[in-house]
Amino acid sequence: MTYRLFTRGLGLCLALFLAAPLARSAELPKHFRLEPVLTSGLTEPSSMDKTSDGWILITERTTGNLRVVAQGELQAAPLCTVAVTSTGEAGLLGVAAHPQFVSNRWVYLYYTDATSGTNKVTRFTVTGSGCVSGLDIVANLGAGPSFLRNGGGLAFGSDGKLYIGAGDVENSGNGQNDGTLFGKILRVNDDGSVPVDNPTPGSLVYAKGIRDARGLAANASGNVYAIDVGAGVSIYDELNRIRPGGNYGWDLSTGNSGGVYDDPVASYSPVVGIRGLGVMGSAKAFPNLNADGIDNNENRYGPDGAPGVKRVNDNGAHGQCYGGSRTDLACTGDADCPPRVDGIHQETAYCELIDDDAEYCSPTLYGDDLCGAAGTDEPDETFLNNVFYAAESGNKIFRGITNPSDLTQLVRSDAFLDSGFLADCPDNWTDVLGGNDGFLYALARNTGAATGGLYRVIYDDQPGPREVSAEGSHFPLRIDKSPGFPDNVVVSWEDLRSDATQPRDQGTPDPATRLPLPPAREYLIWRGTLGTFYSHGLAQGSTPGTVVNEALRRATITAGSGSYYFLVSARHANLEGTLGKKTDGTERPGYATTDICGTIGYHTPVGSTATAEDLWKCGKNFTVKDEYGQTHSLYEYREQVVVLDFSGV
Repeated sequence: MTYRLFTRGLGLCLALFLAAPLARSAELPKHFRLEPVLTSGLTEPSSMDKTSDGWILITERTTGNLRVVAQGELQAAPLCTVAVTSTGEAGLLGVAAHPQFVSNRWVYLYYTDATSGTNKVTRFTVTGSGCVSGLDIVANLGAGPSFLRNGGGLAFGSDGKLYIGAGDVENSGNGQNDGTLFGKILRVNDDGSVPVDNPTPGSLVYAKGIRDARGLAANASGNVYAIDVGAGVSIYDELNRIRPGGNYGWDLSTGNSGGVYDDPVASYSPVVGIRGLGVMGSAKAFPNLNADGIDNNENRYGPDGAPGVKRVNDNGAHGQCYGGSRTDLACTGDADCPPRVDGIHQETAYCELIDDDAEYCSPTLYGDDLCGAAGTDEPDETFLNNVFYAAESGNKIFRGITNPSDLTQLVRSDAFLDSGFLADCPDNWTDVLGGNDGFLYALARNTGAATGGLYRVIYDDQPGPREVSAEGSHFPLRIDKSPGFPDNVVVSWEDLRSDATQPRDQGTPDPATRLPLPPAREYLIWRGTLGTFYSHGLAQGSTPGTVVNEALRRATITAGSGSYYFLVSARHANLEGTLGKKTDGTERPGYATTDICGTIGYHTPVGSTATAEDLWKCGKNFTVKDEYGQTHSLYEYREQVVVLDFSGV
């Protein structure tokens, strides 16, 4: 959670705001947040892929089940089940949907076959009753005595070829052995035949020198990336960009070879447990502002919450205490910022390390605001074609920032999400995926067993709720007839969670006696007549819906006879939600972004007038200074998380 720190001497609110401890700010960059999608029903999820029509395919390593999230719901029955050996690291390890899945219904599975005891890749055809007509694409990818280093990466490239990450199956020499497919990146046609333009005619081998390629991903420009899993300190975790005929060094080299072999674009020692890999092929829901001539993000995607990008000096040369008796004062470590333990304050205090001014304008790809009034474009301002990869044991998701002008270059890798800060966060990340809706989806084992989960990272830098079930949503707006009730319909829609959680009060006429109520979900269902578009009016107001899962809600309404269309909007932060845009780009009629601060109150001060109450609930009468000494109104930070520091009272 990234937050802003403000100071104001308001003794009345001291106990209210300091009752909750402060949390460190590095879990996700500013305006990003992690939301649960499915927190039950998955057993040791290992990998995932998507289909163009919105399915999310999830493999379960130990059960051999291929699970599917269709129309926003995890289907009770597996789509496919393959008999697997799950000893060691074996099992159902990888999945890829064919680019033309909608027409041919082909899915590819990488698994350790229980009958042969070896790893293999098989193509299945999805039917209404499951998966049929298995065709072995690569029938034998070996297996080691302890079923370790199996590989498992699968991905289709922009060339329509299937890329396969084969492990060395516990024989380190296989990486350099040209007589075996083990320890290689393979490239095959969708029927398993050898592409005519492979580096070695007649061979499936595309690159060699691989130890354990558990994750593969490709972008639209043809770049293919592979994870190579290391061990301990001496064998590095690697992220490699795969080129035809490349040699990635194993077992003659690990980590950076100084150019002797194809060196990784990122490597880690000690290892962080990197696993799955995904490329953000769309930036429609994440920022894409790298080519407009200004520094839009003020480097806020860097590791600290202050302007500036971490380079070399985010190491205590310049730090600031957050919380405690020394808040705002200089520090070099947490020990300089002790929390107050006096029976009144309940707080977490720490030292936030910040970049120095001298770093801001160095002549690198990073640039910075201090280089000029408008600043300079920077690679980290866009997420398009960025590479994300999961770190299981490290409880992190990393972001590899590509150079927008040369997608073969990885500018740098940063820890994008760190779930190790809080005890109740997901852990043991196994795969990531850029969704059709533009958000980043992530699988977590959550220490295994039947507690695995699917989550997503969303970006939201605007007050008010986003569009419900927007274009590409894996949780689409759906209308079904209500069984046995011909005049009723069942409406299902994407749950925006905190983006649809509206502050409420009793609604009594006298603001002086009006009391707050707990915030609650608030959705509006609209109905219009087919053929008379934009004729919609409210069919159901202010409903939370019923929970289907953590990302889907549902309500039954009386529609009557006739032919209708339906829309759903949310309400949040005293702003009405969008109903989406017409084909001409203008808002559909409805509430859109109407500010309703004047009709819904919250935190009514006793004895206030209506005018004062309006100012209070919208934050307009709070003038505060931020951690850089700049004066703001809290109204500017509507919907953002802020920390009010009253230590100066």
